[in-house]
Amino acid sequence: MQGINLVPQGRQIFTSLRAEENLKVALTGREGGWTEEKAFELFPVLKERKNQRGGSMSGGEQQMLAIGRALMTNPSLLLMDEPTEGLSSLLVQLVGKVILELHNSGIAILLVEQKLGVAIKYSGFIHILNKGRIVASLSPAELGTNEEIRSRYLGVYAIRMMGA
Repeated sequence: MQGINLVPQGRQIFTSLRAEENLKVALTGREGGWTEEKAFELFPVLKERKNQRGGSMSGGEQQMLAIGRALMTNPSLLLMDEPTEGLSSLLVQLVGKVILELHNSGIAILLVEQKLGVAIKYSGFIHILNKGRIVASLSPAELGTNEEIRSRYLGVYAIRMMGA
């Protein structure tokens, strides 16, 4: 085990399994602190829904389940692909809070996110890709002051959002 896991875009939970089964299926025995109970502490709504099948859960609940399932392997690196896709603004904030909490607990996170505001708010460093190549690597603060990068790669929305 290398200690790497993925929270995939589109969640990809096991829709026919109950929430608790989705978590248990990912247990690997790798040393670390993540257990089913700890996932329920992170996402209390999952504890309430532990006997509910994944396919009947809301999109936000499914995203929580996908994150919880990934944590069951006790990763040292968590790859998160579009974790806020399709979520309400309230759930986007919850996922952002979880990202920060996981990072502060020592888990490295590689976040792939198209929502610029989310990427800026919850990232310590940003890599901008264009046609599969990294074209810029900078901190969120540096992105805020680099009008050329914003206008070239992030478009009009980014310029307005960053206050330029």
